[in-house]
Amino acid sequence: YIVLASEETVNLSGWTIADNSGTVYTFGDVVIPAGGRATLYIGSGIPTSTRLYWNLSAPLLGNDADAVTLRDPEGKAVAVYRWGP
Repeated sequence: YIVLASEETVNLSGWTIADNSGTVYTFGDVVIPAGGRATLYIGSGIPTSTRLYWNLSAPLLGNDADAVTLRDPEGKAVAVYRWGP
């Protein structure tokens, strides 16, 4: 899962998150309140305002190295998380 947190209120509508292979999740009308967070689960489930589901049947990220990028609706990279060599 991926946890998104914000110190300010943020509406993620139209934002995307993607891995290096190009697998993309596009956020619907999701609002993270100031000081709040939302969790994006890779598998399936029943979404709530703070629990979102990508509905992928296979793991998204590699065990040895990978990255995910969060982009705003204009395509600007807002955050990148990388690990591995």
